[in-house]
Amino acid sequence: MWDMKICKYPSRNKGSKRQRINMIVLHATVIDLPQTLQKLCDPQSHVSAHYVISKSGDVYELVEPQYIAWHAGQSQWLGEADVNQFSIGIELVNLNDGIDSYPDVQMRALQSLCQNFMQCYSIPHDRIVGHYEVSPDRKNDPMGFDLHAFRAALRK
Repeated sequence: MWDMKICKYPSRNKGSKRQRINMIVLHATVIDLPQTLQKLCDPQSHVSAHYVISKSGDVYELVEPQYIAWHAGQSQWLGEADVNQFSIGIELVNLNDGIDSYPDVQMRALQSLCQNFMQCYSIPHDRIVGHYEVSPDRKNDPMGFDLHAFRAALRK
């Protein structure tokens, strides 16, 4: 399935195995890569993600996709609550200020990762969403990320 190198960086911050995966939620870290990895693996933080993609395009797997990662918090999509139950969370290292860019190499890694999951789990383009879409009253990430253009690129 994978056509890319993924670095395993296990986090114990995860739930049980799940029955379905049908969505991808994109996030921005707000902090740098070392701080992100530390926070998402710290048992005291009670947060995690399935993957983190660095600015240089390195991909880190923190929680295997078949397990629930704690990335979306209080969330819902089309009336279904607890998005963590059925989504893969991908963190993009970015300041989330609307100015910090998403380098091409980071975007290529994200595109490859998403395409793999879309194929493996039959995830449609419209179920690749930003954190702000599933938690609109709480979150605004990933700011400065053109989700419409990204979805269009995945269709090619």
